[in-house]
Amino acid sequence: MVKNRQSAALSLNEKQLQVILSGILGDGCITTTNSNSTYFSTCCKYKEYLDFKKFLLGDFFSGEGFLQNNGFSQTSIYLLRSKSNIILRTLQTYSIQTILDNLTDLGLAMWIYDDGSLHKKNLFYNLNTQSFDYQTQSTYFIPFFNKLGIFPKMQIEQKKDGRIFWYLRIGQFSGADKN
Repeated sequence: MVKNRQSAALSLNEKQLQVILSGILGDGCITTTNSNSTYFSTCCKYKEYLDFKKFLLGDFFSGEGFLQNNGFSQTSIYLLRSKSNIILRTLQTYSIQTILDNLTDLGLAMWIYDDGSLHKKNLFYNLNTQSFDYQTQSTYFIPFFNKLGIFPKMQIEQKKDGRIFWYLRIGQFSGADKN
């Protein structure tokens, strides 16, 4: 993959950068507090996976937590937080293209693990990208995956209240069977 390093990203090592970039695309969040500190956080129902991200963050890791009843389904979830650092403000402003240009195989794998779901019966993956609009997905995500030999299709989901969400479906013979 082509790399287009920005100066702020150079202060993070490659593994730390991949955790943050994949989190921006998926289940992570960069937050600036009222006291003007900025940190990265993410969550997962699998503690082992967050332990892996903790390992990758190394000395950039700050803390972890546990929430017994989270969200609509009221399931347990593990939380992870990075140290505060102004570098994160710069990463937060990266364009989708810049993020994708800097995503390595590790970052891609974490993005898919964070936001992907395997449908075993019909052998396809959904990459839950609903937080991005149709234009972003068709302009950036589809070409990004196509360069990797993965050919996702745009899938629409319309909620009962009329809201429309787009996500990517990767079929068995469109790249889901890639090693």
